[in-house]
Amino acid sequence: MDGRRARPPLARLMRLVVAGGLFLRSLGLAVAGDANAPAPASAEEASLQGYGAAAPRCAEWSDGCASCRRDAGAVHCSTPGIACQPAAIVCRSESGK
Repeated sequence: MDGRRARPPLARLMRLVVAGGLFLRSLGLAVAGDANAPAPASAEEASLQGYGAAAPRCAEWSDGCASCRRDAGAVHCSTPGIACQPAAIVCRSESGK
C-alpha cells in the first residue's frame, strides 16, 4: 500500500450524490434565466387586454371567467378560476368620456 487509507464505499457514494446535486442545480439555474422577468400573459389574459385596447370607452369588461377594469388609465384584470371556460368578451360598463 502507498499509505493512503481506502475510503468506505458509502463516503464515495455520498460525494457523488452531492456533486451530482450541485451540477443539476447549476443546470437548473442556467436554464431558468432571469427570475425577475415578467411571466408571459396567458391566452385569456392577452385577449382580455386586447379587448381593452380595442375598446377604449369600455370601463369594465369580462369573458365570464375574469373581469378587467380600467382605473386611471391602467387596466387591472382578475385571475380566472382553474376550470373556467371563457365565453365571448362583453363590455359591462362604458366610461363617460
